[in-house]
Amino acid sequence: MKKILSALIFLFVFSVTFAQQERPYIREGNEKFNNEQYEEAAQMFSKALELNPQSYEASYNLANSLHKLNKNEEAIQQYQTLLAKNLTSQQASNVYFNMGNSYMALNDLNKSIEAYKNALRKNPTNPEIKHNLAVAQMMKQIAQNQQNQNQENQDDQNGENEQDDQNQSNNDQNNQNSDQNEQENESSANDSDGDKIPDNVEKGNNSTKPSDADNDGKPNHEDLDSDNDGVPDQIEAGNNPNQPKDTDNDKVPDYLDTDSDNDGTPDGEEMMTISPEEAARILQALAEDEKELQEKLKLQNAQPINVEKDW
Repeated sequence: MKKILSALIFLFVFSVTFAQQERPYIREGNEKFNNEQYEEAAQMFSKALELNPQSYEASYNLANSLHKLNKNEEAIQQYQTLLAKNLTSQQASNVYFNMGNSYMALNDLNKSIEAYKNALRKNPTNPEIKHNLAVAQMMKQIAQNQQNQNQENQDDQNGENEQDDQNQSNNDQNNQNSDQNEQENESSANDSDGDKIPDNVEKGNNSTKPSDADNDGKPNHEDLDSDNDGVPDQIEAGNNPNQPKDTDNDKVPDYLDTDSDNDGTPDGEEMMTISPEEAARILQALAEDEKELQEKLKLQNAQPINVEKDW
């Protein structure tokens, strides 16, 4: 999430003109942060806040350090405290943007989307905010599509059960319904989370104890972001989900690899700063998925689902 780092450095440059007593701690915190010593950086920014509780720079930098430490609940509390201050539009936009990133890390897509929208209201021309908002909305749409599809299957199942009750004397009809139910259940089980990667691929070698790459208690075949890097599995799997893409050929597919190209930069950080062209490609992929789902639902006399683009 290079936006965080760049904003942090920007604020570091101007922090030297403010209250002198906390300046040494902010300066040392900056150095620790840039050396990826986030725990020590957080301690320095906390000491600066003890000397000057009104310091925007110390408070903002502390929140960013907590985010880097994956202490996102604490980071969000710190960002919310900042929003109660008299901030400039640019400062408020930065706070909302990074708060959206923290909500994204917690997989709270609704709050992440709202935070990005608030950031965009303060800074309407920022392309990184637009991109992060688009990605969050895409991830929400994927989850919503899967939920709608599951509900549609459940409604069909309920209807078939009622028909079975009315036609118990017709053995042929019962057999046909039973076969149809088995086919639908098998189809649903093939891809439980709707990321297009078959369950038997995501479960790993031990189907009785499915893999959970990010140890979040949700097995990969039920997790839209198995490695918790902020990039949906559907995107990282590539064009052939039956054989998911492995960019760096390390025998760990991209959707389970937090640094899929082995360049030293986590995929989550790269996602937040990809080019507008790549963002457009992701949105195009979402549109194609939406079209495919609508066609499938039309065959079942379902109402089409529209993709909201309200930023």
